[in-house]
Amino acid sequence: MCPIFGVQFSYSKTFNEKTTVGVNYDYTDMSNAIAKLPIYDEANDKFTSTAVNAKEVKQSFNITVDHQVNDNLRIGLAYSYMKDRWDAKSGYTLDPSWGYNNSTDINLGINNLRPKNHYTMNVSYERGKLYTGLLANWYTGASRTAFSSNSFLILDWNLNYSFNEDITAYVTVTNLTNKAYETSYNAWNGIGSSAMPARQIMVGTRYTF
Repeated sequence: MCPIFGVQFSYSKTFNEKTTVGVNYDYTDMSNAIAKLPIYDEANDKFTSTAVNAKEVKQSFNITVDHQVNDNLRIGLAYSYMKDRWDAKSGYTLDPSWGYNNSTDINLGINNLRPKNHYTMNVSYERGKLYTGLLANWYTGASRTAFSSNSFLILDWNLNYSFNEDITAYVTVTNLTNKAYETSYNAWNGIGSSAMPARQIMVGTRYTF
């Protein structure tokens, strides 16, 4: 049995029919969370996958702002914060192949497996048959324990043009600046091994019938 205490709060408001603001907060406290980790087994002199009981406190906060600037231009902004804190029993030794500097503190590894802050901006322009949009994702607060950089900015761009009701041509470019980055960590292969895709360009035509 895992006792859980949680609180969630959400609020949304539209101002002047052009601007919408949303706020969300979530708090979860688990007194007996369980995770499987490679822990040193002294009796057998090896690292064994072990169910580890821990206290886990998760907090997340998100705010979004969506604004219609004029008939053609729209801007969306968002900020997300997430913190996941584990406190497991002391005395465990984590398999050093996971790449952490201090393998005797398993909490060091568990608590640093995601960037804490995520900012986004989405700017779109639509006029007649033309639509284009730019999406910016900025991550900060990434621990160098698990990531090759503590912050990174990723840009995606797309362009659509509708010739008629049935035919639309499009161009999409993801990771516009060809940034090297990771959003997850692979303990077996080490820091930087879970690289996200480099710049990708797609050009095509969509036909509806």
